[in-house]
Amino acid sequence: MQPYNNCAKTLIACLLLGVGIKAQTGSPGCIAMFTGTTSTGCSAINQNLSTGQVSVGSTTYYGAMTMAGNVANGDAPGMALYNAGGGPGASVSLDFYTTSFNNGIPQAKIKSIDDGNYSNNVTFWTKMPGSPANGVAEMMRITSSGNVGIGTTNPTQPLQMGSGAYVSGGGVWTNASDRNLKENFAPVEQADILRKIDALPVMRWNYKNEDPSVAHIGPVAQDFYSIFGMGGSSTAISTIDPAGIALAGIQGLDQGIQKRVAKILELNQQIDLSNREVRSLEERLTQMETRIEQLNNR
Repeated sequence: MQPYNNCAKTLIACLLLGVGIKAQTGSPGCIAMFTGTTSTGCSAINQNLSTGQVSVGSTTYYGAMTMAGNVANGDAPGMALYNAGGGPGASVSLDFYTTSFNNGIPQAKIKSIDDGNYSNNVTFWTKMPGSPANGVAEMMRITSSGNVGIGTTNPTQPLQMGSGAYVSGGGVWTNASDRNLKENFAPVEQADILRKIDALPVMRWNYKNEDPSVAHIGPVAQDFYSIFGMGGSSTAISTIDPAGIALAGIQGLDQGIQKRVAKILELNQQIDLSNREVRSLEERLTQMETRIEQLNNR
């Protein structure tokens, strides 16, 4: 057998040279196993010697490593990560490195964590930007019960944000609205809100990526932002601002109704006063007519 010129060609070649044993038979491009004292046979692991790609289970290469299975109508695991220690908090992770300037810290990772109930939470982590020494932080979690948390490690709703917003079990999007999350409170002029509502075009329309039969009614973001200046975007409308504007409009209508009711009451009082004055005049006129008739009969 000719001596190996490049130990990196196959892993088994390195092992053979390291122990001073030379295999007499074998196939190029595969990571081999001994079939005898000096002969090797291909295992299920193959390598493209020109590109370095490795394939497990086939000789087709996709990416740096390909794992192929052939299980009809079944689940063929491409890779299994196993922490034999087990128990609550035990984890395994798949780490991602895209630069050597990272102090050994991955840029991102997917970690599966034992929840102590024979199931796992799946978590997604990214490296905090700014320094090679910065560590990774959890950004998203899927619990073993199916809840998804973004920015929170303990989601109690089907979809929950670190801001406090969530989608309820009934499918209702619920905005974060805690007073402690807000600042710069200022009153609004309800009458001005009503005038702006009257100026807002409200139309029937459909989204271009939906069937025309799926219709909606509402304003477009450009008009909404131009008139109200709320939400910080001229291409999107939050669910908070239209609701708040509608409530302010209702308050404005209520104030208008109260003013009209007060005016009506005032007019009714004036009418009552006028009626009393008329009745008083009628009574005086009747008295005068009676007096005149008495004088004429003398």
